[in-house]
Amino acid sequence: MKRLCIRLSVTAGVLLGSAFSLVSPASAGNTIVITDPSAVKYGIQGNMVYLRNLSDFDSSWLPCCYNYWFDLSTDGGRAMFSTFLSYRLSGQSLTFYKSSWATSGPIDIVGAL
Repeated sequence: MKRLCIRLSVTAGVLLGSAFSLVSPASAGNTIVITDPSAVKYGIQGNMVYLRNLSDFDSSWLPCCYNYWFDLSTDGGRAMFSTFLSYRLSGQSLTFYKSSWATSGPIDIVGAL
């Protein structure tokens, strides 16, 4: 019985570890650490906040203009932009996560990851 419990525990640990690694925001290349959020250039048009220069912080992210954004028409987009502004004012490092950084699209997660 003890052996069965140990095997089940190990199996559960492996399965849970695999599941978490699939959804982990810390996947290589998908996160970018913004050491100085006040240096991020952005523009607002309608319900969108476009970020301009994330490649200044990590050259593997798409360069220049309007490749990444926050959608202010959603609760999540408003919360992420608010978080970005808070970190910008406080001068603290901030991390952005995007599931596919090599394509244009909205930022998925913002925070101190």
